[in-house]
Amino acid sequence: MVSARVVRFDLRRVRSLGAAATLSGLVMVALAFPGSASASTQAASSGTGVDTPSVTLCHATHSDTNPYVTITVNAAGAFNGHLGATGPIWDPNLKSEHISWGDIIPPFIFSGNTYSLNWNPTGIAFWNSNCNIPDQSGGGGGSPT
Repeated sequence: MVSARVVRFDLRRVRSLGAAATLSGLVMVALAFPGSASASTQAASSGTGVDTPSVTLCHATHSDTNPYVTITVNAAGAFNGHLGATGPIWDPNLKSEHISWGDIIPPFIFSGNTYSLNWNPTGIAFWNSNCNIPDQSGGGGGSPT
């Protein structure tokens, strides 16, 4: 049984090197040499090959009072327009440190690969709170619609 590994790579570098063929090559190289890739975009082979029709994500703003807005885009839009919005997940200190925060994107399939961005417990808490600052008491809202 083959298991997929999470791969991290710099999407801007992939775009500058040239399209999906390069992306596939980088994913294969990163799978062959774990730890050789960097940044915060995640890709793993999905095996299904069926693109996710739409992706609801938390799009970063520049506001400390409303750091994310919920938007829904197709898989190509998430891949081409939002995976490049890298950066850490918002926290109240980032803006004063002149650090831009990144989008939060749940796993989705595009061209046979699964991608996500900032999809960890903190990112999931934002996403589950409709992209609002999560309730620190453990409550939280429902998933974005």
